[in-house]
Amino acid sequence: MEGVSIENFRGEAEALEKMAHTAWRDEYGIDSYPNLYRPDYLCYLLQGVDDPRLVMAAYRGEEIVGFLLNLPRRMALDGKEYRAALSCLLVTRRQFFRQGLAQALIQEGLRRNQELRYDFTLFYLETGHRSSRLFRKLQGAGFPIERVKRMHVIGRVLDLPAIQASENVKSYEVLALKLWGGHRVPAGAPNPNLREAGAQDAAKILPLLNGHRHKVRLARIFSQEELVRELIQPPLARTLVFERAGEVKGVLAYVIIEHVGREKVPWAWINHLVWDELSFAERVSLLKTFLHQAFCQGCAGVVEWSKKVYPTSALYAARFVPYPRQVDMMAWRFRDDISLTNIPQVYEVQI
Repeated sequence: MEGVSIENFRGEAEALEKMAHTAWRDEYGIDSYPNLYRPDYLCYLLQGVDDPRLVMAAYRGEEIVGFLLNLPRRMALDGKEYRAALSCLLVTRRQFFRQGLAQALIQEGLRRNQELRYDFTLFYLETGHRSSRLFRKLQGAGFPIERVKRMHVIGRVLDLPAIQASENVKSYEVLALKLWGGHRVPAGAPNPNLREAGAQDAAKILPLLNGHRHKVRLARIFSQEELVRELIQPPLARTLVFERAGEVKGVLAYVIIEHVGREKVPWAWINHLVWDELSFAERVSLLKTFLHQAFCQGCAGVVEWSKKVYPTSALYAARFVPYPRQVDMMAWRFRDDISLTNIPQVYEVQI
Protein backbone atom coordinates (compact mmCIF):
# COMPACT_ATOMS: atom_id res chain seq x y z
CA MET A 1 0.00 0.00 0.00
CA GLU A 2 1.54 3.21 -1.19
CA GLY A 3 2.38 5.69 1.55
CA VAL A 4 1.80 3.25 4.43
CA SER A 5 4.60 1.94 6.65
CA ILE A 6 4.53 -0.66 9.43
CA GLU A 7 6.83 0.17 12.33
CA ASN A 8 7.08 0.15 16.12
CA PHE A 9 4.16 1.90 17.81
CA ARG A 10 4.96 5.56 18.48
CA GLY A 11 2.73 5.77 21.56
CA GLU A 12 -0.20 7.93 20.45
CA ALA A 13 -2.77 6.08 22.59
CA GLU A 14 -5.60 8.61 22.21
CA ALA A 15 -5.35 8.60 18.40
CA LEU A 16 -5.34 4.80 18.42
CA GLU A 17 -8.50 4.68 20.55
CA LYS A 18 -10.28 7.11 18.23
CA MET A 19 -9.29 5.16 15.12
CA ALA A 20 -10.31 1.84 16.70
CA HIS A 21 -13.69 3.24 17.77
CA THR A 22 -14.54 4.15 14.18
CA ALA A 23 -13.46 0.73 12.90
CA TRP A 24 -15.28 -1.26 15.57
CA ARG A 25 -18.45 0.80 15.23
CA ASP A 26 -18.48 -0.04 11.53
CA GLU A 27 -18.03 -3.74 12.42
CA TYR A 28 -20.57 -3.98 15.25
CA GLY A 29 -23.17 -1.41 14.24
CA ILE A 30 -25.50 -0.71 17.18
CA ASP A 31 -24.16 -3.65 19.21
CA SER A 32 -21.66 -2.96 21.98
CA TYR A 33 -17.98 -3.83 21.79
CA PRO A 34 -15.22 -3.95 24.42
CA ASN A 35 -12.96 -0.90 24.30
CA LEU A 36 -9.63 -2.69 24.57
CA TYR A 37 -7.91 0.44 23.24
CA ARG A 38 -8.80 2.72 26.14
CA PRO A 39 -5.47 4.34 27.12
CA ASP A 40 -5.46 3.11 30.73
CA TYR A 41 -6.16 -0.49 29.68
CA LEU A 42 -3.62 -0.29 26.85
CA CYS A 43 -1.00 0.98 29.32
CA TYR A 44 -1.90 -1.92 31.62
CA LEU A 45 -1.25 -4.41 28.80
CA LEU A 46 1.95 -2.72 27.66
CA GLN A 47 3.51 -3.18 31.10
CA GLY A 48 4.16 -6.79 30.09
CA VAL A 49 5.94 -5.97 26.84
CA ASP A 50 9.72 -6.17 27.06
CA ASP A 51 10.59 -5.55 23.39
CA PRO A 52 9.31 -2.65 21.23
CA ARG A 53 9.12 -4.99 18.22
CA LEU A 54 6.06 -6.61 19.82
CA VAL A 55 3.95 -3.44 19.45
CA MET A 56 3.31 -2.60 15.80
CA ALA A 57 1.40 0.16 14.09
CA ALA A 58 0.75 1.15 10.50
CA TYR A 59 1.22 4.80 9.61
CA ARG A 60 0.32 6.99 6.67
CA GLY A 61 2.61 9.88 7.35
CA GLU A 62 1.82 10.98 10.91
CA GLU A 63 -1.59 9.28 10.96
CA ILE A 64 -2.04 5.90 12.65
CA VAL A 65 -4.07 3.59 10.40
CA GLY A 66 -3.49 0.14 11.94
CA PHE A 67 -2.32 -1.59 15.10
CA LEU A 68 -1.33 -5.03 16.41
CA LEU A 69 -0.02 -6.05 19.84
CA ASN A 70 1.88 -9.23 20.71
CA LEU A 71 2.12 -10.05 24.43
CA PRO A 72 5.04 -12.33 25.43
CA ARG A 73 4.05 -15.55 27.16
CA ARG A 74 5.50 -18.62 28.79
CA MET A 75 3.10 -21.47 28.11
CA ALA A 76 3.02 -25.08 29.21
CA LEU A 77 1.80 -27.48 26.52
CA ASP A 78 1.40 -31.09 27.66
CA GLY A 79 3.69 -30.29 30.60
CA LYS A 80 6.54 -28.85 28.50
CA GLU A 81 7.39 -25.14 28.58
CA TYR A 82 7.36 -23.05 25.40
CA ARG A 83 7.90 -19.41 24.43
CA ALA A 84 4.80 -17.91 22.85
CA ALA A 85 2.98 -14.68 22.09
CA LEU A 86 -0.66 -13.73 22.56
CA SER A 87 -1.57 -11.59 19.57
CA CYS A 88 -4.41 -9.12 20.11
CA LEU A 89 -5.97 -5.72 19.40
CA LEU A 90 -5.67 -6.02 15.61
CA VAL A 91 -7.44 -3.05 14.02
CA THR A 92 -7.20 -0.98 10.84
CA ARG A 93 -8.77 2.31 9.85
CA ARG A 94 -12.04 1.68 8.02
CA GLN A 95 -10.73 3.27 4.79
CA PHE A 96 -8.24 0.36 4.57
CA PHE A 97 -10.77 -2.48 4.93
CA ARG A 98 -10.26 -5.17 2.27
CA GLN A 99 -7.06 -3.51 1.04
CA GLY A 100 -4.61 -5.95 2.61
CA LEU A 101 -3.46 -3.83 5.56
CA ALA A 102 -4.72 -6.24 8.24
CA GLN A 103 -2.98 -9.14 6.50
CA ALA A 104 0.22 -7.09 6.19
CA LEU A 105 0.15 -6.36 9.94
CA ILE A 106 -0.41 -10.04 10.71
CA GLN A 107 2.44 -11.15 8.46
CA GLU A 108 4.80 -8.57 9.96
CA GLY A 109 3.80 -9.61 13.47
CA LEU A 110 4.45 -13.26 12.67
CA ARG A 111 7.79 -12.40 11.11
CA ARG A 112 8.83 -10.55 14.25
CA ASN A 113 7.60 -13.38 16.48
CA GLN A 114 9.76 -15.84 14.53
CA GLU A 115 12.67 -13.41 14.78
CA LEU A 116 12.16 -13.41 18.55
CA ARG A 117 12.18 -17.24 18.47
CA TYR A 118 8.68 -17.87 19.72
CA ASP A 119 7.32 -21.39 19.30
CA PHE A 120 3.76 -20.34 18.48
CA THR A 121 1.37 -17.39 18.50
CA LEU A 122 -2.08 -17.52 20.10
CA PHE A 123 -4.95 -15.25 19.08
CA TYR A 124 -8.72 -14.98 19.39
CA LEU A 125 -11.29 -14.66 16.62
CA GLU A 126 -14.91 -13.75 17.19
CA THR A 127 -17.07 -16.00 15.04
CA GLY A 128 -18.65 -14.31 12.04
CA HIS A 129 -16.47 -11.20 11.96
CA ARG A 130 -13.98 -9.90 9.39
CA SER A 131 -10.88 -11.21 11.14
CA SER A 132 -12.37 -14.72 11.21
CA ARG A 133 -12.93 -14.66 7.47
CA LEU A 134 -9.38 -13.42 6.87
CA PHE A 135 -7.81 -16.22 8.90
CA ARG A 136 -10.05 -18.86 7.29
CA LYS A 137 -8.65 -17.67 3.97
CA LEU A 138 -5.07 -17.99 5.26
CA GLN A 139 -5.84 -21.40 6.75
CA GLY A 140 -7.25 -22.56 3.42
CA ALA A 141 -4.04 -21.44 1.74
CA GLY A 142 -2.09 -23.96 3.84
CA PHE A 143 -0.67 -21.78 6.61
CA PRO A 144 -0.07 -23.64 9.94
CA ILE A 145 -3.16 -22.28 11.72
CA GLU A 146 -5.05 -24.47 14.19
CA ARG A 147 -8.21 -23.96 16.20
CA VAL A 148 -7.31 -24.56 19.83
CA LYS A 149 -10.71 -24.13 21.46
CA ARG A 150 -14.12 -22.51 21.00
CA MET A 151 -15.40 -20.55 23.99
CA HIS A 152 -18.68 -18.82 24.75
CA VAL A 153 -19.58 -16.05 27.18
CA ILE A 154 -20.95 -16.72 30.65
CA GLY A 155 -22.33 -13.44 31.96
CA ARG A 156 -23.91 -11.89 35.03
CA VAL A 157 -26.04 -8.75 35.04
CA LEU A 158 -25.37 -6.25 37.85
CA ASP A 159 -27.07 -3.06 36.66
CA LEU A 160 -29.92 -3.90 34.30
CA PRO A 161 -31.02 -0.27 33.64
CA ALA A 162 -27.45 0.67 32.65
CA ILE A 163 -27.27 -2.30 30.27
CA GLN A 164 -30.66 -1.47 28.76
CA ALA A 165 -29.50 2.11 28.19
CA SER A 166 -26.40 0.91 26.33
CA GLU A 167 -27.21 -2.46 24.74
CA ASN A 168 -29.79 -3.67 22.27
CA VAL A 169 -31.56 -5.80 24.91
CA LYS A 170 -34.78 -7.54 23.86
CA SER A 171 -37.87 -7.38 26.10
CA TYR A 172 -38.01 -11.17 26.37
CA GLU A 173 -34.38 -11.20 27.53
CA VAL A 174 -35.23 -8.73 30.31
CA LEU A 175 -38.22 -10.84 31.34
CA ALA A 176 -36.14 -14.02 31.40
CA LEU A 177 -33.45 -12.34 33.51
CA LYS A 178 -35.98 -11.11 36.04
CA LEU A 179 -37.66 -14.51 36.28
CA TRP A 180 -34.21 -16.09 36.82
CA GLY A 181 -33.31 -13.45 39.39
CA GLY A 182 -30.24 -12.53 37.39
CA HIS A 183 -30.81 -8.80 37.80
CA ARG A 184 -30.44 -8.72 41.59
CA VAL A 185 -27.10 -7.79 43.14
CA PRO A 186 -25.99 -9.92 46.12
CA ALA A 187 -25.43 -8.12 49.38
CA GLY A 188 -21.81 -7.87 50.43
CA ALA A 189 -21.96 -10.12 53.48
CA PRO A 190 -18.70 -9.92 55.50
CA ASN A 191 -16.58 -13.08 55.43
CA PRO A 192 -13.45 -13.19 57.61
CA ASN A 193 -11.80 -15.56 55.13
CA LEU A 194 -12.19 -13.17 52.19
CA ARG A 195 -10.14 -10.08 51.46
CA GLU A 196 -8.58 -8.11 48.63
CA ALA A 197 -5.05 -9.18 47.72
CA GLY A 198 -2.02 -6.92 47.72
CA ALA A 199 1.43 -7.29 46.20
CA GLN A 200 2.58 -9.00 49.40
CA ASP A 201 0.26 -11.93 48.59
CA ALA A 202 1.88 -12.75 45.25
CA ALA A 203 4.02 -15.60 46.60
CA LYS A 204 0.91 -17.27 48.05
CA ILE A 205 -1.14 -16.85 44.88
CA LEU A 206 1.56 -17.94 42.42
CA PRO A 207 1.44 -21.73 43.11
CA LEU A 208 -2.33 -21.77 42.58
CA LEU A 209 -2.09 -20.12 39.16
CA ASN A 210 0.94 -22.07 37.98
CA GLY A 211 -0.62 -25.30 39.20
CA HIS A 212 -2.75 -25.26 36.05
CA ARG A 213 0.19 -26.56 34.03
CA HIS A 214 -0.31 -29.91 35.77
CA LYS A 215 -4.11 -29.92 35.30
CA VAL A 216 -4.78 -28.80 31.73
CA ARG A 217 -2.98 -29.33 28.42
CA LEU A 218 -2.32 -25.64 27.65
CA ALA A 219 -1.63 -23.21 30.50
CA ARG A 220 -0.01 -19.85 31.10
CA ILE A 221 3.04 -19.80 33.41
CA PHE A 222 3.55 -16.71 35.58
CA SER A 223 6.53 -15.18 37.26
CA GLN A 224 5.84 -13.39 40.54
CA GLU A 225 6.54 -10.03 38.89
CA GLU A 226 4.04 -10.79 36.09
CA LEU A 227 1.42 -11.81 38.62
CA VAL A 228 1.63 -8.51 40.52
CA ARG A 229 1.62 -6.53 37.29
CA GLU A 230 -1.49 -8.24 35.91
CA LEU A 231 -3.57 -9.15 38.97
CA ILE A 232 -2.91 -6.40 41.47
CA GLN A 233 -3.28 -3.03 39.74
CA PRO A 234 -6.26 -1.34 41.40
CA PRO A 235 -8.63 0.13 40.45
CA LEU A 236 -8.29 -1.43 36.97
CA ALA A 237 -7.23 -4.97 37.98
CA ARG A 238 -8.13 -6.41 41.39
CA THR A 239 -7.92 -9.79 43.08
CA LEU A 240 -9.86 -11.40 45.92
CA VAL A 241 -8.37 -14.24 47.95
CA PHE A 242 -10.02 -16.82 50.19
CA GLU A 243 -7.80 -17.87 53.10
CA ARG A 244 -7.79 -20.65 55.65
CA ALA A 245 -5.24 -20.72 58.46
CA GLY A 246 -3.13 -18.13 56.66
CA GLU A 247 -3.02 -20.08 53.38
CA VAL A 248 -4.63 -18.86 50.17
CA LYS A 249 -7.08 -21.51 48.98
CA GLY A 250 -9.07 -19.53 46.40
CA VAL A 251 -8.39 -16.69 43.98
CA LEU A 252 -10.68 -14.52 41.83
CA ALA A 253 -8.98 -11.86 39.72
CA TYR A 254 -10.76 -9.47 37.39
CA VAL A 255 -10.15 -6.43 35.21
CA ILE A 256 -12.48 -3.55 34.34
CA ILE A 257 -13.26 -3.26 30.60
CA GLU A 258 -15.32 -0.44 29.13
CA HIS A 259 -18.10 -1.64 26.79
CA VAL A 260 -19.17 0.89 24.18
CA GLY A 261 -22.76 0.75 22.95
CA ARG A 262 -25.18 3.63 23.02
CA GLU A 263 -23.41 4.52 26.26
CA LYS A 264 -19.98 3.71 27.69
CA VAL A 265 -20.44 1.19 30.50
CA PRO A 266 -17.76 -0.59 32.59
CA TRP A 267 -17.91 -4.39 32.93
CA ALA A 268 -15.82 -6.73 35.08
CA TRP A 269 -14.04 -9.49 33.14
CA ILE A 270 -12.94 -12.48 35.21
CA ASN A 271 -9.36 -13.30 34.24
CA HIS A 272 -8.46 -15.91 36.86
CA LEU A 273 -10.59 -18.14 39.07
CA VAL A 274 -9.06 -20.90 41.20
CA TRP A 275 -11.25 -22.61 43.79
CA ASP A 276 -10.63 -26.35 43.66
CA GLU A 277 -10.03 -26.45 47.43
CA LEU A 278 -13.16 -24.46 48.31
CA SER A 279 -16.51 -25.99 49.19
CA PHE A 280 -19.55 -25.12 47.11
CA ALA A 281 -20.76 -22.70 49.81
CA GLU A 282 -17.32 -21.03 49.94
CA ARG A 283 -17.32 -20.62 46.15
CA VAL A 284 -20.73 -18.95 46.24
CA SER A 285 -19.55 -16.68 49.07
CA LEU A 286 -16.50 -15.66 47.03
CA LEU A 287 -18.68 -14.91 44.01
CA LYS A 288 -21.20 -12.86 46.00
CA THR A 289 -18.43 -10.76 47.53
CA PHE A 290 -16.93 -10.20 44.08
CA LEU A 291 -20.27 -9.30 42.49
CA HIS A 292 -21.03 -6.79 45.23
CA GLN A 293 -17.56 -5.24 44.89
CA ALA A 294 -17.83 -5.01 41.10
CA PHE A 295 -21.26 -3.38 41.40
CA CYS A 296 -19.86 -0.85 43.88
CA GLN A 297 -17.13 -0.07 41.31
CA GLY A 298 -19.88 0.89 38.86
CA CYS A 299 -19.80 -2.26 36.72
CA ALA A 300 -22.98 -3.06 34.82
CA GLY A 301 -22.17 -6.74 34.50
CA VAL A 302 -19.59 -9.53 34.57
CA VAL A 303 -18.05 -11.50 31.70
CA GLU A 304 -16.42 -14.92 31.94
CA TRP A 305 -15.52 -17.41 29.21
CA SER A 306 -16.04 -21.18 29.10
CA LYS A 307 -12.39 -22.16 29.55
CA LYS A 308 -13.37 -25.34 31.44
CA VAL A 309 -10.50 -25.13 33.92
CA TYR A 310 -12.68 -25.09 37.06
CA PRO A 311 -16.13 -26.33 38.18
CA THR A 312 -18.82 -23.84 37.11
CA SER A 313 -21.91 -24.91 39.09
CA ALA A 314 -21.38 -22.10 41.63
CA LEU A 315 -21.52 -19.56 38.78
CA TYR A 316 -25.04 -20.62 37.89
CA ALA A 317 -26.02 -20.66 41.55
CA ALA A 318 -24.92 -17.01 41.60
CA ARG A 319 -27.22 -16.30 38.63
CA PHE A 320 -24.68 -16.30 35.80
CA VAL A 321 -26.16 -17.18 32.41
CA PRO A 322 -24.63 -18.45 29.14
CA TYR A 323 -24.71 -15.94 26.31
CA PRO A 324 -24.59 -16.76 22.55
CA ARG A 325 -21.37 -14.88 21.79
CA GLN A 326 -18.46 -17.08 20.80
CA VAL A 327 -14.75 -16.74 20.19
CA ASP A 328 -12.24 -19.22 18.83
CA MET A 329 -8.78 -19.42 20.35
CA MET A 330 -6.42 -20.04 17.44
CA ALA A 331 -2.72 -20.86 17.14
CA TRP A 332 -0.14 -20.20 14.45
CA ARG A 333 2.67 -22.74 14.85
CA PHE A 334 6.32 -22.06 14.11
CA ARG A 335 7.32 -25.66 14.86
CA ASP A 336 6.27 -28.89 13.18
CA ASP A 337 6.72 -31.06 16.29
CA ILE A 338 3.80 -29.57 18.26
CA SER A 339 0.04 -29.54 17.81
CA LEU A 340 -2.51 -27.25 19.47
CA THR A 341 -5.64 -28.56 17.76
CA ASN A 342 -8.81 -29.10 19.82
CA ILE A 343 -7.51 -28.63 23.35
CA PRO A 344 -10.57 -28.86 25.64
CA GLN A 345 -9.17 -26.92 28.62
CA VAL A 346 -7.06 -23.78 28.27
CA TYR A 347 -5.73 -21.51 31.00
CA GLU A 348 -5.14 -18.07 29.48
CA VAL A 349 -6.93 -14.73 29.69
CA GLN A 350 -9.26 -13.64 26.91
CA ILE A 351 -8.28 -10.39 25.17
